[in-house]
Amino acid sequence: MYLCTVKLHVFNPEHDISLGLDSCRFTLPKAVAHLKRAFDFLPVIWADDGDLILVDDVERALAGCYKLGMGRSASGRKEWGDVLFVTPDMLGSAEWANRITAIEGWGMDKKLLTDICTIQPRLAPMVPGESYLANVRNMSARFWAAEKLVPKFQTLPHVVVEARRFSDYTLLYNTLQAGRRYVVKAPWSSSGRGVRLLEPSFDARSAGMGRNVHVDSHQENWIKNVIRAQGCVMLEPYWAGKVMDFGMEFEADSTGIRYQGLSIFKAKNGAYLGNLLDTEENKRLLLAAHVDMKLLDKLTKAILRELDGLIVGNYTGPFGIDMMLLEDGRINPLVELNLRRTMGHVAIQLHARTRRKGWMVLNPAEACVDVVD
Repeated sequence: MYLCTVKLHVFNPEHDISLGLDSCRFTLPKAVAHLKRAFDFLPVIWADDGDLILVDDVERALAGCYKLGMGRSASGRKEWGDVLFVTPDMLGSAEWANRITAIEGWGMDKKLLTDICTIQPRLAPMVPGESYLANVRNMSARFWAAEKLVPKFQTLPHVVVEARRFSDYTLLYNTLQAGRRYVVKAPWSSSGRGVRLLEPSFDARSAGMGRNVHVDSHQENWIKNVIRAQGCVMLEPYWAGKVMDFGMEFEADSTGIRYQGLSIFKAKNGAYLGNLLDTEENKRLLLAAHVDMKLLDKLTKAILRELDGLIVGNYTGPFGIDMMLLEDGRINPLVELNLRRTMGHVAIQLHARTRRKGWMVLNPAEACVDVVD
């Protein structure tokens, strides 16, 4: 009989897609399916001794762990240190299922929990209820952060943040100005897939006939399709002069929210490229070259204060907020709120365990995590 807490960890990078579709069964895009297989071993970075990690292939998972440089030698065919890998077939047996006391995914959603219970019905009592999952989905939507947090952050000095929700294309169109740039976002999306740059132009043919703003037909159709599928879109100004992408990582439980550390990362056109592995002190020094750190510390305190009453009791687990540093020293403190584990969390944990420094980059072709200068 197992009296200690044993978590089953699952890497489910399709989490954001699942939230958008609000479905427990769908076919993963090819790239996401490959990412899921290649990095299913990733939870070894943050798993506790005795935990289980669901993987497709144990030998491939062990190879991925070896390349991490975590200094933990394989002590058995299914183990890395004191963390055990299990395949779906293994999880289907009572021997393994009886050990598990909690399930922890990259993010919690209907598809993950349906998949787990399909493999092993005995785990159904550990699955969060529908109301909890509905809460997580609602709070993960960009409109939730825009309504609950943007007004609070707008009162802070040297902060720029603005987001408006539109459920009707005509209303959105009527707010656009020719020559200005905007960012349109789907309520739920991942890795830049649901984010579009919108650059309406001046339509001379419509001069003197009302609105003289032209929107590309492909962009217009994309916006209308998102509204039809997800109910609305978010419209934000395009903030020029970005110096750095960064974020703050947190952990929430029934007792409150704890700050975990800074995340400094690279992205291109919304697609994630890599995270910096370094000490918290050195990451602060990088930001201090461009922004007053007293402002950043005030922002951290404001986040902890505002989110404590909103998240505690409604969400348990890691979460992160992506931010943007502009060249004039201002901060956009709410580019994204991710109510799930993030690559920022992974970078913090990997550095803590290995003390490696450099840029952490996912290498799907080799199914490994590279650290480069």
